[in-house]
Amino acid sequence: MALALRDEGQPKLRAQILLYPAVDLTLSGPYYGRFTKDLLLTEDALRTFIAYYVPHAEQRKDWRASPLLASSLQGLPPLLVLLAGFDPLGPQGEVYAERLKKEGVMTTVKHYPGQMHGFVSHAKVLTKAYNAIKDVAAVLKANH
Repeated sequence: MALALRDEGQPKLRAQILLYPAVDLTLSGPYYGRFTKDLLLTEDALRTFIAYYVPHAEQRKDWRASPLLASSLQGLPPLLVLLAGFDPLGPQGEVYAERLKKEGVMTTVKHYPGQMHGFVSHAKVLTKAYNAIKDVAAVLKANH
């Protein structure tokens, strides 16, 4: 969405906040393959979700489904990306954040070691989830 709005010009986003983002639905990059078994989000589950979201494999190469594959990420709003330590999406989130930095986008990466995909949903029982929500709130407050 941020890429489309950048190109269309309106409305102008002030920030992006991505929680354990799926930014390459082809699942073919060199960053793919870690933590794909015995976790909350397994490789089989990930492939199933992607198949529901974008049924035609060829369309998964489109930047609208896989923003990491866009020709340019320049001109995007500042980004906060939260990454869980045990998440098959973590490595592609790292690569996306690094690419944004290289293309001049102010990017902050917050790591939550020892956490699995979806941990932010459990703020009442996980201190790290509560801290993640505070990190998101700080970005929202700074960019209101």
